[in-house]
Formats: sequence, C-alpha cells, structure tokens
Amino acid sequence: MEGIVARYRAKTPNSSRMMARSGNAIAGGVSRNFGYHIPYPVVNARASGARIEDIDGNDYIDTAYNGLSLIHGHASPEIVGEIQATLEGGWAWPGSSHAQVEFAEALLGRIGRHDKVRFTNSGTEAMMLAVKIARHATGRPLLLKARAAYHGSYPDLEAGLHGTGSIEGRTLVREFGDTEGFVEAIRTHGDQLAAVVIEPVLVTGAIIAPPVEFLSAVTQEARAHGIVVVLDDCLMFRLAPAGSSQFFGIAPDMVVLGKFLGGGMPMGAVCGPDAIMRVFAGEEPLYHGGSFNGNVLACRAGMKSLQMLTAGRIEQMNAHAAELRLFLETNSLLRSFGPAITGVGSVVGVSFNRSDDDAKDYHTTLNRNLRFHLACLLSGIQLGAGGIVSLATVFDRDIVDELKLRLGGAIEMFAEYA
Repeated sequence: MEGIVARYRAKTPNSSRMMARSGNAIAGGVSRNFGYHIPYPVVNARASGARIEDIDGNDYIDTAYNGLSLIHGHASPEIVGEIQATLEGGWAWPGSSHAQVEFAEALLGRIGRHDKVRFTNSGTEAMMLAVKIARHATGRPLLLKARAAYHGSYPDLEAGLHGTGSIEGRTLVREFGDTEGFVEAIRTHGDQLAAVVIEPVLVTGAIIAPPVEFLSAVTQEARAHGIVVVLDDCLMFRLAPAGSSQFFGIAPDMVVLGKFLGGGMPMGAVCGPDAIMRVFAGEEPLYHGGSFNGNVLACRAGMKSLQMLTAGRIEQMNAHAAELRLFLETNSLLRSFGPAITGVGSVVGVSFNRSDDDAKDYHTTLNRNLRFHLACLLSGIQLGAGGIVSLATVFDRDIVDELKLRLGGAIEMFAEYA
C-alpha cells in the first residue's frame, strides 16, 4: 500500500496541502463522507463534460459525477444557459412560481401513477419527508429496509449501515434480495409498520440487482397489510424514462427523487397519490418547511435536465456501460484478482470481495478497493466510492474508448502494487 500511496502523493502535492489546510477549518477535512479516501481526496479546480481537473493540473475522466448527481456531465451548456437566464430574475421567493408548478407537472407526467409532488432540497430531506408522511398517514412507527442500503443521513434510515442493525421501535433491517425475510417481517410486524423503504438496486461499490420477483413480491405483501411502499429512486431514476419502477415493472406508493433531479442544483422530491399526499391538506396539515424548497433555480435546471434525459440517451448510456462492463469482465489481468464486476443499466461496480456478504459492504475489503481507487486516480479516472463507474449522457464513442485505455493502465498499476 505504501508504494502506491507515495506515488499518489507525489502526483497531487497541491491537493495534499489544501486538504491539510481544510482539516484545520472543516471537521474531518470534508463536509460529507462520499469522495473521501486515504490518504486524502484530490481537490478539484474545474470540470466540463466528462472531464474534471484538480488543482495540480491532473486531468480525469469522471465516473463519479458527484455521487451520480450530474446525469448530463459537468457544466452542461444547456443547463448553464438555463441557470444564467434564471439568475437575472431571482431564484428564491416566499411564494410559489410558474417554474415550480411547471416542473411538478412535468415530473408527475413523466413518472405516472402519482398525483402530487412535494419538493425538498436533497434526497436525504426527501426520504425524511417520505418517512414522516408514511408515519402520519398510517399512525404506525416502524420502518423496514435493507441492510447496507443508503437512504440519506437520517438515523432511522441509517440502520443497517456499516455493521449496525435494527433500531428497536424504529427500524427493522433485513437482507437485500431476501424475499422470505422481508415477507416474514411484514407479516410479523405488519400492524406496526408504516413503510417499507426500497432501494431497487443496492449500490455499495458492488452494484447488486434485485433477484427476480423480490421487488414485486415485497410491494404486494406490504400493500396487503396497509404499509406504504417507498421507492428510493434517487440513484436509479436513470434506468428508464419513468425510472426504476418502469424498468423493474413495480408500482410503489411513493417515489423519492434526488441526485440529478435538480440538474446539478440541490433538489429532492416526494411523489405520491392523493390518498397519501392529502396529509398536507385539510384543517391540520402536516407541517413541512424548507426555505429553498422548489426554488426557481433548481426547478428550471431540473426541467431542462428532465427534458434532456430522453429514452435514446438512456439507451446509449446503458449500452456504453454494458461495453465497459464486458471490458472489465474479460480483462485477464483483472480477473486474476477475482473482483465482482456487477452492474445495472448505466452503472457498473468493481468490488474486490471475499464473499457474497462482502459485496454488500465494501468497507470489509477496503484496502484492496482503495488500491484500485488510487490506481484509477493515477491513471486519470475519478471513480465513485467503492469502485462505482457511472455514465453520463456526455459519454460518446471517443470518451468510452479513452476510458477503456485508462482503465487498462489502472489495472496494470493495480497489479503492480497488489
């Protein structure tokens, strides 16, 4: 490990100094865990399209995209133009706006089956709101979720992360893909369960697709017990024009969105039917605040992003991802180290695991994953945490071919230090 870390330090001296400075002012040196790694993350200076440059002048092809939140790449000209035009008229008002109403209508029309939307400033806030809605609508306290599934920074939804388990009286945890385990929990605790929270694809570094019938069986059982099914589609809305519910053929009660929803601006949303969303109406409506909820800037950028995310572009991303996955699976040198090469749609995962259980939590094999991560950075690739390779609509033939060349170099370097 020391050799590749030393090589990384030598290539990123300005990032090293800036992160040391950051540690004197920011708790832990960063304001979120995503993107942080030993010995320090690079400090970026500028980005455009599929590329990003750090303060040492190193160029990278970005496959992290700020936690999969830039579906059209960096500084998309169309979205930049929309933002610039919006800024001239102001973007944070006490009342509503045409932009907010228009975006809500477009979003509901795109997803289908849902009558109302409520905007927030992030996916985390949207998940918190969805839980609040479900508990209020059902009068029940419990949640059911999958181990290792990330649903934002809310304690009740962090159960099952990084070795933790269920939270008594608040959250039950079962294994992702374990249909029998989920159904048993629903049948046993149904009268106390407010919501089943589902991440349709488990994203932990490994990209784990749901077993056949898992999503539909859990949805059907929950509905039979009056439990609200909340689909966390923040990451996988990219799978189809109407998101993962369309891709997997399921019908959740509520859909939660975030990440690229705001076109790169902070935004989240909860979509649901009138029967559930009516908690915000009546004489004593459920309270929901947020100074920047549904602000004009995020709505305009989000509207443009939604319009740009066509079925054709989704198919192109998926095809390029399948090509990259095949390249990784058939690389003889990489195969000798036995990584799990997984993927769904336009997201691929490279995870060095000892067992199927390890695949659900990349922290158990951190050192080997870290060596691969550093090898990719040294070869000019920004990976997502744990080995995530996500594509954006700006990936064309030239970028894909260049990424394959850089991945080949990273694999050779990884083998040198493994």
